[in-house]
Amino acid sequence: MPSKGSAAQEFIARLAPARAASLGIRVSVAAIAIVGTSIGCAGAQDWPTRPLRLVVGASAGGGTDISARLIA
Repeated sequence: MPSKGSAAQEFIARLAPARAASLGIRVSVAAIAIVGTSIGCAGAQDWPTRPLRLVVGASAGGGTDISARLIA
């Protein structure tokens, strides 16, 4: 197999950051599209009409209890 010339190696070296930037832009656009479509669904709802009960299967004062209280 013939070896790649210096011009080809330089082209490949320049292409890698361009691909990474292109991928970053695509991911950003996809994230904005997902957030944009979910904003319309995030309106206020009438449910639940009464308080919810959170049941934690651990003793009081433990790490699970504290985490559940913070989430609630």
